[in-house]
Amino acid sequence: MAPKKLFRRHALGLIEVALKWLSATSNVSKAEIDEMRETLEQAKKAAARDQKLPGVAVSDLTLEEVETLFGLKKLTPKNEQPGDKWNLEPYSTDTRGLRDAEDFLEFFTFLERSLEYLEIAHDGSTKAEAQVRARLDIILGLVLGFAKEDGRIITGNSVSWGYETPFWKTVRMKSREKMLRGQPDYALWYGAQANLETNLVIVEAKSREKLGKGERQLLGYMGLVHAGRTERGKTDTTVYGISTDSVTFNFYRINERSKWCSKVLTWGYTLEENKEIVGLLLTIMKLASSQSPQHSREPTNRQFSSSAGEDVPMTDW
Repeated sequence: MAPKKLFRRHALGLIEVALKWLSATSNVSKAEIDEMRETLEQAKKAAARDQKLPGVAVSDLTLEEVETLFGLKKLTPKNEQPGDKWNLEPYSTDTRGLRDAEDFLEFFTFLERSLEYLEIAHDGSTKAEAQVRARLDIILGLVLGFAKEDGRIITGNSVSWGYETPFWKTVRMKSREKMLRGQPDYALWYGAQANLETNLVIVEAKSREKLGKGERQLLGYMGLVHAGRTERGKTDTTVYGISTDSVTFNFYRINERSKWCSKVLTWGYTLEENKEIVGLLLTIMKLASSQSPQHSREPTNRQFSSSAGEDVPMTDW
């Protein structure tokens, strides 16, 4: 039996055992137990149904298909409304935003030096893909570590990176239901993966020439998160994304009107541009922290068509 199927069977079995234990030993009412059992049965039926659906990869979608599936529109002068333009500002790295502005200067110098050491280490190497991933791991990992340590940007260590987390959604294409699947290289999680509690997904381009393909793939993941958050009735459905080869950083945003726009920055072009890339990452991390379930809770009891992490339909309790 495949590992995912085996895990799914064990997970559902454990839930059934837990419900029996609750029913026998806790003060939870019979009505609540029955409601939980009904939700579990719905999850079982949906899981069985979804396993039979033909699959389609996010990476195989065209930009037109992505926009159609998720109701997205590229921001243009003709459809622009107030607030639609890219308006995300880099996080303030002086005393207004940080505990100690000197700490940021020390961190930023360390980050740049780390990338320089990596460049020296890979000098003469033909494995460009490995270098892209190594550079991104340094940039993304160190920036999040700094954000957590600072104490003002993120509190309670409520934000973390996820790597190649499975995403899925049932979609209708050419009058047929299909299972859309994919794994973005990185996702910034502030809560349960099953409830799509992320505001940033990142697709790694193996080379500069492949950044174009990265756009439609990235928008596919962003659209899936945006649609899933809308379906769950979240108050903020804005999603950010980055398509990058670790030098060119194409930042994207899907706003609450389902319009997408982008902003291009290049690492190494100028010192200020490097700082802007870091500053935008810090701002997105702060936004993620403010949306953490630790600070806000929006419970529902519905079955949803999209999820991430575990390969079973999930409910948002």
